[in-house]
Parts: sequence; C-alpha cells; structure tokens
Amino acid sequence: MPKPEPRLEPLPGPKAETPPGPIPIPIPIPVPSPSPSPPTSADTATGAGETGAREKERFFWHGYDYGSESIYNPASVYVNRGFDMMQLGDDHNDPWHFDWKTNAKNVADNVLHAPSRVGQEGWNKFLKQEIFPFSWRQDTARWVPNYTLHLLGGGQTFAMVDEWFDAHHVPAPWAFSALTLMAAAFTNETIENGGVTGRNTDCLADLLVFDIGGILLFSSPAVRRFFSKHVKIMDWSQPPALSWPKFELRNQGNYYAARYALPFYERLGLFSYFGAWTTFGLSYRVGEYNLSVSGGAASTKLYGTATNLVENAVTFVPAAAIFLDRNGSLLASIKVADLPDYLVQLQAFPGMIPGAKWLGAFSAISRNGNFLAGVSATIGFGVGFRTGDLAAK
Repeated sequence: MPKPEPRLEPLPGPKAETPPGPIPIPIPIPVPSPSPSPPTSADTATGAGETGAREKERFFWHGYDYGSESIYNPASVYVNRGFDMMQLGDDHNDPWHFDWKTNAKNVADNVLHAPSRVGQEGWNKFLKQEIFPFSWRQDTARWVPNYTLHLLGGGQTFAMVDEWFDAHHVPAPWAFSALTLMAAAFTNETIENGGVTGRNTDCLADLLVFDIGGILLFSSPAVRRFFSKHVKIMDWSQPPALSWPKFELRNQGNYYAARYALPFYERLGLFSYFGAWTTFGLSYRVGEYNLSVSGGAASTKLYGTATNLVENAVTFVPAAAIFLDRNGSLLASIKVADLPDYLVQLQAFPGMIPGAKWLGAFSAISRNGNFLAGVSATIGFGVGFRTGDLAAK
C-alpha cells in the first residue's frame, strides 16, 4: 500500500498589517451633580448672599425691606432709646434747651461712686425697690421697668444691633452694639435725672445691673433662640421726627412687642406691647401677617418725688391699640390713650403705602384737637419730618 505523501506547510512570512481604523473619540457622559443640601437654619437666618459666606445665625434682624425693621439701624436705636422719656412731660420734647451738662454730670458722678450712693440710700431699700420684686406700690415698684425695658428689652436691642452690625460686616459687632446700647442708656438716664444734683440710685440699677445684665443674658445663642422662636420679642419702636417749626423731637419711642403662640392653636397667640405703654391682648396670624389687639395703660408724666435726689414716679392713663405686622415687622398701628399730645396716634411704616415701598407716614391728634403729621423713609437713618403743631400744654 503506498504511503501518503507528506503535506507541505507554507513558510512563515511577514503578517499582513491591518489597516488602521478610525481613532475613537471619547464621548463625555453627563453625570448628574448631587442635589444641593437644604439650607441650614443659619443659612436661612442670615440670608447669605451669592458668595455663600456663612455668617452667624441671626434671630432678631432679618434685613426686611418693609415695616419697622426697614428703618431699624443703630442711629434710630440711639434716638428712640436714648430720648424715649422725652415723650413724657411738658417740655421733654425739646432737646435743644435741655440742661445736658448738669444732668449728665450727676449721672456720671453717681456711677463713679456707686457703692457709697447706694449706702447713703440703704442697701435694703435699693434691693427691695430697684432689684428684686419685693415692692408693689406705684411709687416704689421701680424694678418693673428694670426687668421689662432694661433686662429683656435692652438685651433684645443688644442682640438685634449686634446682628445688624454683623450683617453689614462691621468688625467686633458685639462691641459696637454694646457701645450703642450703653450710650443710649446713659442719655436716657441723663434725661430722667430731671435737673437733680444729688443721689441717683435709679440710674445705678438701670446701667450697672440690668443694662449690663441684658447684654450678658442675650450674648447666649440659647437665650436669643428662646426669645425669637418661642416667646417672640420684637422691636416696634417708632420713627422719630424733627417737628417744624420748632424742631422739637416728636414721634420717638422705644417700644417692644411680645407674642406666644398657643400650642393647641398656633394661629392665636398671647400678646403684649410695652415701653411707655403696658398693654396685653391677643394676636391672630394669617400667613405672614398678624393682627394684634391689646389694652392696658400708658405712661403720661414722669415726675420727681424729691428735690435733692432722684426718685421718679409715673402717672398712667387707660390705653388701647391695634397692630398689623408681617413676619414680626410692624406695618401699621392705631393707638388711643388719654394723653395730652397723643390722644390718637397712627403709624404706617414703609411697605404699607401702595406704590411707595420706601415711604411711611405717621400722624397724631392731641387732646385739644391739634395735629401732627409727617413721613418716614428707609433712606438714610430712617428719620421723618412732620408738619403741624400739637401744643398740648
């Protein structure tokens, strides 16, 4: 049987090169970016701008361009708080002829010699009438405004001005806020001194205990949070004005409102309006707006009970008021009280008048039928000008 012939394999040669194909071009695949995190309470409160810079949480000053907050600034705070008592008495609305030198010197002398001045009066009397709630007569319960206007009101003012300075990028805002508050407080005590050269322990309790105490108390974020979220304290001071033709200071006043929403029906809240007035009532919320009604008493006259020392007392008259606010910033108010100059008082803050968001107006009718009218604005320091003359002397 013949053998099969062997198969001849081809010799290996160079491999044929594969012609190059098209160069692949990478196609970007869109990857969804992570959704932005929800704003924190600090971002919401501060209203951080486009730079996204984080600032400290704000509780009282929100930068609203409407209502009482739109005219709020350190200058308006100084005028309203410092000259608050000039709304009481016969000639207190004339800052140009007030004896500033005598009264300021007496207040400063008492502050510099505080322990000896209190010792002259008696520590027991001082503590009972000025510091602790142990005296309840109208002419001796001087501790009442110390807690409401100096500790709580002064503390809220310190916090709000601190937040205002911080929002305007002022360094050490707490220091400038404390300086503003204490300068206004010293001016107020100078007016309350009433021309006396002698012992004045009232200013010692106000300045050294309760004003400083308010600064320390409201330096705590927890305290600020409580009085802005739970029991809400709001600055509802009025726009001050120089009145023509005598250039008297009118319409000034350092006022606060406090509101507590009822837990079982949060639209309805307990309400108080205090300053030279002390009223209580109810507040009803609809969306961003609140309508509040209150009644009580208004201070009508500050007078001294002694000649060689400062022991002031205040007389009161019945009073009632209606307020409309938006997010805690007062838009308008109607106040009625048996006061010589301000029998009926109307306020419309910027944002209330249609077509003039930056403009506000105010007016008042005195007991004898004379009138006051003027405007306020968010431009500058938020002061107003008035026409008319009350002359209710």
